[in-house]
Amino acid sequence: MWMFLKLAYGNLIKNRRTSLTILLVVFICVFVMEFGVAFMDGFKQKILGDYLNDTGHINIYDSRFYKEMDFTMNEYNIELKPGLIDSLKNQPGVAAVKPEINFGAIANTQTKNLDCMVTAIDAESAAKKYAKLAASVIKGGFITKKDDILVGVRGAALLNVNVGDKLIILSVDQFGSVNAAEGTIAGIFKTFSAQKDERSVICALPLAQKLLGMDNRVTKITVNLNDPLSASGASAAIGKILPPGAVAVPWQTGQAFLVSYIKLLDVSGLFICFLIIFGASMGIINSFLMNIMHRLPEFGALRAMGLGKLQMFLMIIAESFILGVTGTVLAIIPGTALVLYVQAHPFNYERMFKTMQGTPLGGMDASMGTVLVPLSIGVVILTGILISVIASSYPAWIAISKKPSEIMRVLE
Repeated sequence: MWMFLKLAYGNLIKNRRTSLTILLVVFICVFVMEFGVAFMDGFKQKILGDYLNDTGHINIYDSRFYKEMDFTMNEYNIELKPGLIDSLKNQPGVAAVKPEINFGAIANTQTKNLDCMVTAIDAESAAKKYAKLAASVIKGGFITKKDDILVGVRGAALLNVNVGDKLIILSVDQFGSVNAAEGTIAGIFKTFSAQKDERSVICALPLAQKLLGMDNRVTKITVNLNDPLSASGASAAIGKILPPGAVAVPWQTGQAFLVSYIKLLDVSGLFICFLIIFGASMGIINSFLMNIMHRLPEFGALRAMGLGKLQMFLMIIAESFILGVTGTVLAIIPGTALVLYVQAHPFNYERMFKTMQGTPLGGMDASMGTVLVPLSIGVVILTGILISVIASSYPAWIAISKKPSEIMRVLE
């Protein structure tokens, strides 16, 4: 094999123009494919990571609340019985347990008001449980006290409030009465989701429980797992330790549309890679065909000197292998650098995502980047090499199918 590689290297140096053309085709193919696959992996992680971490891998509801899904039905709630949260935390694969109250309300100041969706969260270790939300706070701090409130940057502008100001939340409690509770704005966040930044209000759990008359009760318990794909199996085990009337709903059931989204991403990624591979293959085949037609006298002489068909075939394949490896390596270095840069500095599609606010993914923030997945990079590297080798097989077969006498007769 070393002999074929040595012969191939000499031929590549001798035919520099064709070699550079094939190198360029492989380089562009691998570079574009690596970035495209990394972007698809980034979008998938956006769904399985950020989006699902926010909405929950498994959500525990009162079964009546889950059937209705009306955020004004606060009478359908779950009692936080002693030991329930600890029991959930001790389940295999559980990463975080977050009791919440979700309800519609009106945020009021002395002169302005705003319809909003309120999420009440446990103030204990809140910044750790809601790390992404905590990182989005651009002014002030995160929730630490029982009367703390966070508002989005657009909502703060509409209400004309700032950090330290008082905000009154008006809503209907679980008994049907209209109640109000006053809190202090601890921070202002910006998530790059127009819907959240304008209409979302975050408050401490005790404030919402006081407002809604739901002492020691919540409307939802969110359970996040180390592996979100195991939610279906884990929800069955969690359901066994829940109080009567409560139901554990995995994201595959509660947000079944995401399953189709993820499958669509996989199919889209394969389709894009196919188009790239097809284009690269056509370019390599064309380059090798021109190269072989140009080198027919050389091949005829080698065959006349006793070079066998298999030996000639392996020599041409060795040339394509060297070009594939070289082009792939040259593309992987800048491609990986670009992927890592976009991963650290994701694109902001805020304007485009405004059109998505009516879709199921409307709550997802508009920052989108790439993700460097070692397995995906390995597949790209292998594909880049195989493209060159497989695409050169047909030109190689053309070369060995001609007899030396036929080549010499053509040359006369």
